[in-house]
Amino acid sequence: MDRGEWLAGREAVHERFAAQFAGMPPDLRHLTEVRKYRMIAPDVAAVDGTVEVLRHVDDAEPAILRNFAIFAVMVQVRQEWKIQDLRIYQLETGGNR
Repeated sequence: MDRGEWLAGREAVHERFAAQFAGMPPDLRHLTEVRKYRMIAPDVAAVDGTVEVLRHVDDAEPAILRNFAIFAVMVQVRQEWKIQDLRIYQLETGGNR
């Protein structure tokens, strides 16, 4: 996504990322990791995490192509956790994992 780009609604998010991942070359991987979370209420959580887009080449360490910090507010609806709000911040990239 580009800076300042907004996606509104579950359907728009699903369509955008389904199209984006379908076009990824087979040597690229998308890795999302939850670093920490805090329960704000029984059905609301604040989540900090990272996202890396990695390129795998043979047996070498994967190269980090893009690196992001994420912050999400998650809500539980009918026993399912859903993203209520998400902020993505691009970090400097360089080197291997």
